[in-house]
Amino acid sequence: MKFKYNLPFKTRLLLRLMRLVMSQSDGLPTRKQLKQARATLPGYLMPHVFLGRVPKGIQIENRQIAVRDAQIAVRVYRPKAATSALPLILNYHGGGWAQGNLQNNDYYCGVLADRVGAVVVSVDYRLAPEHKFPTGLHDCYDALLWAVAQAAELGADPTRLCVTGDSAGGNLSAAVSLMSRDLGGPQIKYQALIYPATDARLQYASLETHAHAPILTKHNILNYLEMYMAKPADRLDPLLSPIMAERLAGLPAALVVTAGYDPLCDDGQQYAARLQAEGVATTLLHYPQDIHGFMTLPNHSLSGKVAAEEVARHVKAAL
Repeated sequence: MKFKYNLPFKTRLLLRLMRLVMSQSDGLPTRKQLKQARATLPGYLMPHVFLGRVPKGIQIENRQIAVRDAQIAVRVYRPKAATSALPLILNYHGGGWAQGNLQNNDYYCGVLADRVGAVVVSVDYRLAPEHKFPTGLHDCYDALLWAVAQAAELGADPTRLCVTGDSAGGNLSAAVSLMSRDLGGPQIKYQALIYPATDARLQYASLETHAHAPILTKHNILNYLEMYMAKPADRLDPLLSPIMAERLAGLPAALVVTAGYDPLCDDGQQYAARLQAEGVATTLLHYPQDIHGFMTLPNHSLSGKVAAEEVARHVKAAL
């Protein structure tokens, strides 16, 4: 049974446009369909209208960096007026590990750079299905190592370190935090997980309640996982399902953002609860009348701008 959503007119207008420009598939998308979907998301066509503008006073620089077996792109955001070392934030965009790019999070990264007063490095990790798990995750971790090593040149303080991301990017942020703890990597001080995917077993009630939700459906989630996983056993790997980790103690303090009309709502809330139970200082921000992806659509969602400002406030306080 489909859930009926009471959405603002500006959100309904966006969803109608997305249905017009994005091809639909009953099964896994073909490479051609995936390429088309990557190129025709409304934010790619008119980014400032849909995804918001970077605040004035933020300098943006695009770079290529070396990871373990490739070169990837990163985008660095920094307040132009900064004169001292700033906190360092790594951002990983969403898109089901198979879509998305640096443009997705321009607004969010700009808000963090401006409101926190931070250097933000946004990572264009390699995407599935061309690059299966854990390639994208390794890109994200290697980018963290690069940013910490280059902190002085970036004008950043690596002791005030945060990772953040939305949806698949929230998943990658949680996994990078686990990797850094277990591998003796950089000491991450804070993780801001925006409607993250945390459990590939797909066992929570919100997945069924909101199986036909706007933006992200259960069908979409199944397809994304099928494209991302290299083998079925990956579903139980803590670096794909962070909630499957034997212990979460010792992870960075966390902020978890969830949306009420999101099939991943319970993923975020269950992960936040377990972090709290294991002694990790954790704050949960819940927006009950918002859809998945609402923070990356600030001009067309109920609480996107409010949530971005609130996340920035928490990150600033933590760093």
